[in-house]
Amino acid sequence: YTNMLQMLPKKRMIPQENNMADSDASSVSSHVSQVSDVSTSNERKPKRQRTEEEKKHDRIMANRRSARESRERKRKIMENLEFTVQRLTDENKDLQKLNEKLQLQVETLILLSDAKS
Repeated sequence: YTNMLQMLPKKRMIPQENNMADSDASSVSSHVSQVSDVSTSNERKPKRQRTEEEKKHDRIMANRRSARESRERKRKIMENLEFTVQRLTDENKDLQKLNEKLQLQVETLILLSDAKS
C-alpha cells in the first residue's frame, strides 16, 4: 500500500480559505480517491463473455467509423483532384496562348524571309 502511494504523482493542493480542519479533510479525501483510482486501474478484472448484442453493436460502431474515415479519405482525394484539374486547365490555357503567339511569330518570320528572297 505504501509503495502504491509513492508511485502516485504528487498533486499540488490549493488550500481553501476555510479553517484548517476542512482543508485537511479535503486533502485526505482527495488523496484517498486517488489511491482508490490507482488500485482499481492496476487490478485485472476477469473478462466476461460479451453478448451477441454487444458484439453486433461493436461491429456496427466499427463499420460506422470505417465508413466515416473512408468518406473523409474520398473527400480529400476529390479536393486534390479538383485542385489538379483547375491547375492543369489554367496551365493548358496559358500554353494555348503561348502556342498562338509563337505561331504568329513563325508566320511573320516566314513572310520576312520570303520577302528578302
